[in-house]
Amino acid sequence: MRIDKDNIEDVLIRAIREKGAMERMEALDKQMAAKVAVSRRRRTWLTSVAAACVLLVACTDVSLRLHTRSVGYGYEFTGVSRGARSGNIENLLNDKQFPKVYEEIQTAREETLKELERPSYDDPDYINQLNTDLQELDFIEAVAHLRQGKFFKAKKELKTISASDGAYSQDADSLLRKML
Repeated sequence: MRIDKDNIEDVLIRAIREKGAMERMEALDKQMAAKVAVSRRRRTWLTSVAAACVLLVACTDVSLRLHTRSVGYGYEFTGVSRGARSGNIENLLNDKQFPKVYEEIQTAREETLKELERPSYDDPDYINQLNTDLQELDFIEAVAHLRQGKFFKAKKELKTISASDGAYSQDADSLLRKML
């Protein structure tokens, strides 16, 4: 195209329009790049949220199954209370008053330990009974944790009771076998 004085104005107008069009195209490219980046970030975020949800559902399902099973095993146990205090604890346990259960267990444990330090009787059977009472309190506490759905805490306590080879070790073994 030849430029002469007559069409210089047209050439300048075209050049300005082309420059404006080029700037507009660059602006549109930048906007599209920003939209693509936002879209990628959203997609990444949504993928992360979906993965977290899947993981949460999987973990909750496992936790829920453990909770449900442990609560069930806890209710399978029906205690054999020997003393008035342990009978009261089991009544609270059956009424699902767990804070009071733990409170009563702690109080009974402290009283039994005091009695073991300075026994009222020197009879070896009496001392043996006090030790059995402590084992019973430990076992009832483990059962309370099971009924409350605290699977791992109950499992740890039951393993300790089972390893102690005490009066409740067979009961603890039985519950552990069911849990596993």
